[in-house]
Amino acid sequence: MKIYFETVGRSAGLLLNLAPDTRGLVTDEDVANLTAFGTAMRAMYATDLSKGAIASASSVRAGHDAALVLDGNPESFWVSADRAPVPTLTLDLKQPRLFDVVRLAEHLPLGLRVDRFAIDAQGPTGWTEIASKQGIGSQRLIRLDAPITARRVRLRITAAAAAPAITEFGVYLAPVLLDPPHIVRDREGVVTLTSDSPGLAIAYTTDGSVPTIASPRYTAPFAMRDAGIVQAISIHAAKGAVSSVGRRNFDIRKSDWKILRASAPRAELLIDEKNRTDWVAPLTGADGKPCSVTIDLGRSVELRGFVLKPGWHAPQGAGDPAAWRVRIGDDPGLADAPQEQGEFSNIAANQAPQRLAFARPHRGRYIEIAFTRTAKGETRLAIAELGVLTQ
Repeated sequence: MKIYFETVGRSAGLLLNLAPDTRGLVTDEDVANLTAFGTAMRAMYATDLSKGAIASASSVRAGHDAALVLDGNPESFWVSADRAPVPTLTLDLKQPRLFDVVRLAEHLPLGLRVDRFAIDAQGPTGWTEIASKQGIGSQRLIRLDAPITARRVRLRITAAAAAPAITEFGVYLAPVLLDPPHIVRDREGVVTLTSDSPGLAIAYTTDGSVPTIASPRYTAPFAMRDAGIVQAISIHAAKGAVSSVGRRNFDIRKSDWKILRASAPRAELLIDEKNRTDWVAPLTGADGKPCSVTIDLGRSVELRGFVLKPGWHAPQGAGDPAAWRVRIGDDPGLADAPQEQGEFSNIAANQAPQRLAFARPHRGRYIEIAFTRTAKGETRLAIAELGVLTQ
């Protein structure tokens, strides 16, 4: 829901970017989430609370009355007089209405005119600003932090390149569709749960069970220093709404990890537990060998694979790694031949973390991962994060 309002709600497209599972199908979890999302969108747009409202404006150009924003015709529109100082457009909903979404649209054949605007609601003590934004375009959806009740709603144009030309002004009540909490862990093994919507409760589990409203409530960050699973849900207690389950599998924490050597500087970015900091390195090092990094895990552990998060924002000329080989051992020199090698499956089209399982477990304190080629022949590669699999 949040992504919809930040893309479609800002005159842009929504890229689903769904990765198929091993069956070649969209995952069952994605199907369920998309079905719920579609149902919520249809429910929201089914009732335009501005239908039957009375529109008025502080300034009107002949032939472009305020009422034209309510006729559902994209070719008709309200226009204020030229050089009107702060044009306003007001909807009288005839009775108090509960809403949390305002929908606006400009008449694009006349260009993008509105630079800044505000939305006001009239209460018992007068007008109160409830939102302030930049730009409208072909469609602008303003999602309020919480539903409000008001009879009169006002669009106030605070800056515009020319007289505003508004073709739609509507108000809606969005159904409660909660996104699962964000689950992150830092290098010290401290887990933090957050929600995109303020005021929601979060329930979670760490024992592998699916969380319910009866599960422990999240109140503060907690420690998970070794491997484990955190699952969490967002809860809107007043409306009895519960999100889908968010899930993160964590392995051993990285607090004791160090970069022993790397073919390019700043390799510490690979183990900082921040998915938006990229390590960018030449595919071939100064010694003519493939790009590589060697990590000191701080102690000898049995490794069953590793995890790679593709680069968050690769610079021009840098791409995703396509092939890898690994050495593991308790000797920091790692002089033996590589024990494992393989490829990253469809990494250029799937930016989700890549989990690579070894053919068999290997024990060691040090792991060297070398990257022998990139997905599209780039001469540099970009990687956001590396991890290991011990389970």
